Amino acid sequence: MRPHRFKAILLDLDGTLLETAPDLGDSLNRILRSIDRRPLSEAEVRSMIGDGLAKLLERGLAATGGIPDQDKYDELLAAFMADYTANSTVRTRPNPNTIEFCTDQQARGVRLAVVTNKPVVPSKVILDANGFTPLLTALVGGDSASAKKPDPAPVRLALRQMEITTEDAVMIGDSPADVGAARAAGIPVAAYRHGYTSVPVDDLGADLVFDDFAGLNDALTKL
Repeated sequence: MRPHRFKAILLDLDGTLLETAPDLGDSLNRILRSIDRRPLSEAEVRSMIGDGLAKLLERGLAATGGIPDQDKYDELLAAFMADYTANSTVRTRPNPNTIEFCTDQQARGVRLAVVTNKPVVPSKVILDANGFTPLLTALVGGDSASAKKPDPAPVRLALRQMEITTEDAVMIGDSPADVGAARAAGIPVAAYRHGYTSVPVDDLGADLVFDDFAGLNDALTKL
């Protein structure tokens, strides 16, 4: 495989590196059941993921009867965060060839960071359990920077932590938040076709759309 030009790769977590929708949906549905709401299908949950746990809960509530008053919402969010943190690795699994891709890139000297809108604590639990943590130089969560993706702040924070310039980095994601953050930070972005997005992946405006991490190294040589 030919080497690409990038010294660092920033990776989204949910839907890109890992299939997390089953555990997110299970936790969300437990919260919804606690207030006598209908459960959401996995397809519904997948379409709601991408902007952090609070936004996922908000969308789930809106889809099943409406968002309650602020005090009740805050109570439900705390319960959701606690439930998900405790149950985030039950059915979550790496997407095909993601571990292999990250292992290969680290061996080539490429620095890797996860940049996610999920809070750091559950993100680290998931990454530890699935073998990604030893491969990473940095982890930026939704509570790490001054704003979440699509704001560029998380991308810029990851670059600073890795001591990498925008000219030497690429973002790998699956959603409007990932493409927006990369564009705003001034780095190219590749979109994974089988991730979580409310917008068709070919309409996200990414520099590259790819189907399988097994071919991503070669695809990146075109950027």
